[in-house]
Amino acid sequence: MRKKDLQGWGYDYYVFKTNGNVASTMMACPDQAKRNLFVSAQPETVRYNGRMPIVIYVPEGYEAQFKIYTTDGDTYRAAEVREKK
Repeated sequence: MRKKDLQGWGYDYYVFKTNGNVASTMMACPDQAKRNLFVSAQPETVRYNGRMPIVIYVPEGYEAQFKIYTTDGDTYRAAEVREKK
């Protein structure tokens, strides 16, 4: 995955490239049917701004999945702890 700056717009976009190879074991399962499973890349945490898009380019035949984490809207104040010297 490569993060690129969209010049003049103030946000980034992401480009995923693959040659189709994925890590696997050398063991075969000859009696199992072939199936498509979701294979994930290294997770990337980005700042979210609801007014700006999150643009992700993936190769044809692949799909992108993502989660948007939110807070409950409450703000909490940290307690100060002083240690004796």
